[in-house]
Amino acid sequence: MTTKSLMKTLRFIGMFAIFALASAFSAHKFYMSIYQLRFNADKSRLEITGRIFIDDLNECLSKYAKTATHVGEPQQSKDDVAYLQRYMAEQLKIKVNGKPATLTFVSTEIEETVVICYFRVDGVKHPRQIDVSNTALMACHSEQQNILQADVSGEKKNIVLKEGETSAHLVFP
Repeated sequence: MTTKSLMKTLRFIGMFAIFALASAFSAHKFYMSIYQLRFNADKSRLEITGRIFIDDLNECLSKYAKTATHVGEPQQSKDDVAYLQRYMAEQLKIKVNGKPATLTFVSTEIEETVVICYFRVDGVKHPRQIDVSNTALMACHSEQQNILQADVSGEKKNIVLKEGETSAHLVFP
């Protein structure tokens, strides 16, 4: 492992540790979400997992939907999940090998103060280039950072997306 890749790995671990510690508290002063993108060669698909603070998500979803939303809360409704699906489809865009990909919403799960969203992109044979645009929650909080960790056939890349830098072009061998 080179020094540069070790530093990237340590930086990502540090960011993840901050996220994990912050998720243990209901109030936080920073705005961060973590997205993991993994190529599953056996199923010919990209699998995306997003971890988003529940309060931040509902704040943005409520503005988007123009009604109160309760994703990850006991009063969550089918409408809330539908708003989440539409919102994420607009905010998270993926191209594979230069072609727009269809992001399929799979499900959500709750882990303390974080909602975990699962998505997939089917029909992916070998992604040599992945373009990701992620503006989720940025309209509500200009400080929002969406951390992306991509793993394609053992090749890992970590990117921080933020206001003014909302997309990334990833190249894999």
